[in-house]
Amino acid sequence: TPAKADSSVVINEVEISGGSGKSTDEFVELYNTGSSEFDLTNWKLYKFTKLSTSTADRVLILNFSSATIPALGYFLIGNTNYISSSSTDSADIIYSDASLASDNTVLLYRENEEVVDMVGYGNATAFEGLGPAPDPLTHSIERINFVDTDNNATDFVASSPSPRKTYTLEVLFCLL
Repeated sequence: TPAKADSSVVINEVEISGGSGKSTDEFVELYNTGSSEFDLTNWKLYKFTKLSTSTADRVLILNFSSATIPALGYFLIGNTNYISSSSTDSADIIYSDASLASDNTVLLYRENEEVVDMVGYGNATAFEGLGPAPDPLTHSIERINFVDTDNNATDFVASSPSPRKTYTLEVLFCLL
């Protein structure tokens, strides 16, 4: 298991195969626990499959060419087949070259290839305390209160999907 780098960004929620029945109707939600905007430029999102045994086996999901997360804010990463339930939860950024399964580990790497956060679930072989598996049709797994204790079994619970994306002040003013 790779060592973890300190960061205020955590993987907050993962959904595989949303209610649409498409296996790639999925998302990964990040959350910035810090009090200032966070730059994700050149960070990467990878996955390990159940059979992965080393970093050589990781599969690139997304390379962030340019992205920021507001302070205490969300960033939603969706597959091209992600179907949002409303216009407010459409993805901030889309990926298409990989998809998630019920036995994966999702890993967030900073630009220097250090692991920032990892979430293993189902029958994953790489994990920090194996988290619950998201139900392919009805549930995601969500971090409890944004806390990262490095134990996915205590940090995550199965929940109803609640994807949240980055909101700008313009959007917030429209909602008020």
